[in-house]
Amino acid sequence: MTKAIARLVEVLEQEARLYEDLSALLEKERAAIRALDMAALEERLGAKAILIGRLQKLEGERGGLTATIAREQGVPGGAAVRLLDLVRRAPAPWAGRIMEVRLRLREAVERATERNDSNRLFADGLLGVMNGVMDQLKQLIAGPSVYGRGGQMGAPAMAPGDFLRQAI
Repeated sequence: MTKAIARLVEVLEQEARLYEDLSALLEKERAAIRALDMAALEERLGAKAILIGRLQKLEGERGGLTATIAREQGVPGGAAVRLLDLVRRAPAPWAGRIMEVRLRLREAVERATERNDSNRLFADGLLGVMNGVMDQLKQLIAGPSVYGRGGQMGAPAMAPGDFLRQAI
């Protein structure tokens, strides 16, 4: 059991470090969005995908370790076992360490989630502004819809002397 608990603490520490790295990466992602630097944004998104893949792998390992330790401790609940359930039955030095790392991990996850949500809102707002600008440009360039000499909408530009122009 001690080996499983030691490995669980290692996994939790690795997860906390990765979430801290993700949080720093999200700051760089926001700077790329703000600067409209698509190359940098693409690079950050690729790095974010790699980090998320590593986190998913660690979370899977953590789930397996949690289930193993729970079985060894006789904790009921199967897959629904939480770290707090294990801490209550863990040997004293390990219980304190698990709680310390758990708190660090929780704070790192909250920070990364907050930054990711902020980036998403910022990008959505920027996209809305850009779509509005593009709609205005499209109207300026295209002009209003017209009926041409042949009576068809969108006919070629009018020849000299033509004066029929009707906005739709």
